[in-house]
Amino acid sequence: MKYIKAIAPAVVLALSVVASHSQEPDKVYVEPQYPEPPPVYPDRVYVGAPENPGTVETGHHEHHHPFYNANEFGVSLNTGYVLDPSQPFQENYSFNLGAGVYYFPWRYFGFEGNVPFYVTKGVTVSEVQAGVLARAPIGPVAPYIGLSAVYSWQADEEWAYIGKVGVEFRFNEHVGIFTEGQYRNNQYGNFRWDHGSVTLVGGLKLNF
Repeated sequence: MKYIKAIAPAVVLALSVVASHSQEPDKVYVEPQYPEPPPVYPDRVYVGAPENPGTVETGHHEHHHPFYNANEFGVSLNTGYVLDPSQPFQENYSFNLGAGVYYFPWRYFGFEGNVPFYVTKGVTVSEVQAGVLARAPIGPVAPYIGLSAVYSWQADEEWAYIGKVGVEFRFNEHVGIFTEGQYRNNQYGNFRWDHGSVTLVGGLKLNF
């Protein structure tokens, strides 16, 4: 009997401990949440360690302009009105049509070629023009200047040159309109203002 009295407190203590644990609520395991890494774009440059989620974007590899860019190739269609034909140029015309091509290997400098179709009693082709252009794009607008050499096989003077000042406006990357004033000197190597003619030209440009 004395043994039972000796172990009874221990049994009571053990039962109370078991009862207290059985009353605790079940614990729920929650998976830890980690921040998602930022998206990686192949055409952008990032600085910092690859494992750093706070990597900073610094920009694109190439700068793209929405209206005027390098490596442009296109065609032009134009019409012009000659205000004062010079005497040395024997073609009797006052209106012409024209078709041309141009290429800008750089954004600001390029080359062009034109073939005018002069309207007399019919449509004739009597010359070709080739020259250089320099432009200063400002948004969709690009003022420009140019200088071209002219070879004519029907005029008294085979060689002439044209200086021009104009402006182009583009609706988008591929379509634009332009207008320009041209001064043409038909005495190559012997400049005299009264040996030249002034022409107003306007037209459409299709850029590829």
